[in-house]
Amino acid sequence: MKSKQKLSNIFDDDDGDNDSMEDSKTRLIYKPKQNKKHEEDLSRRSSSASNSSVSKMSVFIALAVDVYKFENSQYSYVGKFGLALCGNDRESSYRIILYTAKNQPICSATITENFPFLCQQKNYCLIQDDQRQKWSILFGNYSDVCQFCRHLAHCLFAVRYIKHGENGDISVKQPLGFHEPLNDDL
Repeated sequence: MKSKQKLSNIFDDDDGDNDSMEDSKTRLIYKPKQNKKHEEDLSRRSSSASNSSVSKMSVFIALAVDVYKFENSQYSYVGKFGLALCGNDRESSYRIILYTAKNQPICSATITENFPFLCQQKNYCLIQDDQRQKWSILFGNYSDVCQFCRHLAHCLFAVRYIKHGENGDISVKQPLGFHEPLNDDL
């Protein structure tokens, strides 16, 4: 659980940690009373700060993958990185992030209604990040591909539901990976 919290820290839009923010709010609330006008200002500030809390993203799945970057009309191997699918269900905001071993993001792809994602054979998937850079991702095994695609399908459904609501057709057709050949098929 501790590593998941550490991992989610690179995905938050929050610049400070919540404990220090709560401490500062507490200090504002429990300051000695001054004049009534000053007290109302402090009260108003603390309530607006709590109402405008920064949304936190949860990590749905995080895996180690081999990454290839599309440059000069070909894919070149970049290395082994972390791949995380994270988001906020309350706001239907989701992202795929590739990151280094030191939790430094190397690319981020916001999941939209028409998110460019393609499952390929032999545990490969293709994505395009927010800078329109194409990446090929090699998952460790077929099970990881399927698990990742299930989470992605959930995110796509949520994004489409927000856009179309109850009045539209909200179908998600997300392949859960390619069929791996049985021993007889080889």
